Amino acid sequence: MKENETKTVMLDLTSLSVEMNIDQFETVDVHKEFANFIYRRCEDIATEEKARALYHDGKVELTVEEAEAFRQMTPQFPYIRPLRTAIEKMLTPTV
Repeated sequence: MKENETKTVMLDLTSLSVEMNIDQFETVDVHKEFANFIYRRCEDIATEEKARALYHDGKVELTVEEAEAFRQMTPQFPYIRPLRTAIEKMLTPTV
């Protein structure tokens, strides 16, 4: 990666693989639910715009800082733990 490039995280919740039972995965689409969840908790216009983009497009590109802010809100997402865990993994940048 070049020195002046910003690392980003692509959050695509249109086909999220979630381990619903031990070694049993299901593909779910929760982009609208998660976008609404973030929208209701955002404190600035930039986060609101990202939530709107996720809602309308099903995916959004986030800076590492934005992804971390989303990840910190995820434990409050009112869905089952395996779904929250899968979203948190998507929001964690890879090296």
